Amino acid sequence: MTEQKPGFIYPRLCIAYFLEFAIWGSWAISLAAYAGGVLKFPGPQIGWLYAAFPIGAVISPLFISPIADRYFAAQKVISVLHLLGAACLIIAGILCGAGKATFPILMALMLLQGICFAPTLALVNTVVFKNMPSPTMGPYVFMFGTIGWICVNLITAFFLKGADTPGFFFVAGVCSILLALYALTLPNTPPKGAPAPGEKADALGLGALVMLKDPGFLIFAVLVFLASIPACNYFFPAVGTFLTERGYPAPIALATLNQVSEIALMAALPFAIGRFGLKNVILNGMGAWSVRYFFFAQPHFVLTILGMLLHGFCYSFLYVAAYMYAERKAPPSLKASAQGLMVFLMIGVGQVLGSLSYGFMFKLAGTEQGHDWFNIWTYPAIWIAICFVAFLILGQNPKEEKE
Repeated sequence: MTEQKPGFIYPRLCIAYFLEFAIWGSWAISLAAYAGGVLKFPGPQIGWLYAAFPIGAVISPLFISPIADRYFAAQKVISVLHLLGAACLIIAGILCGAGKATFPILMALMLLQGICFAPTLALVNTVVFKNMPSPTMGPYVFMFGTIGWICVNLITAFFLKGADTPGFFFVAGVCSILLALYALTLPNTPPKGAPAPGEKADALGLGALVMLKDPGFLIFAVLVFLASIPACNYFFPAVGTFLTERGYPAPIALATLNQVSEIALMAALPFAIGRFGLKNVILNGMGAWSVRYFFFAQPHFVLTILGMLLHGFCYSFLYVAAYMYAERKAPPSLKASAQGLMVFLMIGVGQVLGSLSYGFMFKLAGTEQGHDWFNIWTYPAIWIAICFVAFLILGQNPKEEKE
């Protein structure tokens, strides 16, 4: 492959990130509304459909990541995995369109897609970080992932009848094929190779468990994990159905306000950490999740809009800041393991429990007229508020650790 100038590489990395999150965003909002409204799946089954991705995130590091790390260039693994994922998504769309999508079949397809997709998040990051012209450009690359999420949802909302048809599966499948082909043109990113003698692979971050002996890190890890349970994978399956049942216009398009605010707050995160410290930033993230859910519980359109605009605080100031907290707290030899542990807790176990919790609440709060959204939003709001108070009292600002 010919050497490429840094100025040319940057926009190409942005395109890769755009497509990566366009795939995820294509179904993340629409699937629950389609499964509940068109397929008539009960709440627990919808919860399991959304648990498929984090289950994949837990399973894939055990099998796919070691192979990718040792034997194959990152861009080639990205290509193969996205082709397999595209097949799952397109088959799901065909079966839904033909009226043959039973829950076991759809669950199996989403689980396989999750196993294929989850490792590509880390692999795309590997390509980006190894080939980025400057580390300071990172947030500007990541921003294109959010833009991709917004674009595919607007396409689904205005050209494919939103969540009333399985068109979102085909949008996701096409984006996955495009990225599979495009990945082969990205800068070559060779495998890291087998661990050095005496070194162990640590895909799940279990090596960082020793850090839990530090009371400050233990409090942080437990509370951000607990706060993450009713966060992203409770919110995303709920929001499409919530906006639809409330009778708000273009619900799938309206939900993109979440990502619009994310762009702005992601850019503001470094300033906020420098000005207020990581503890206060994470408190802000927890508080934003609780406040937005209290807003959603009220039947007022303006409060709903304000709640969605809080998403930038919710995601950037809780999830991204938590990764930065672990990075700062971990000694050099455990930094990678610490990140693996946070992903395992917040994206893996936390999101599985979150999606199953939503499925349970969705069934419990069902009525003949729709769903009791006051209770669906109020209980997780109280849960996260408790985490907020506990971290306010017990949490600490991390100090840079040394060996």
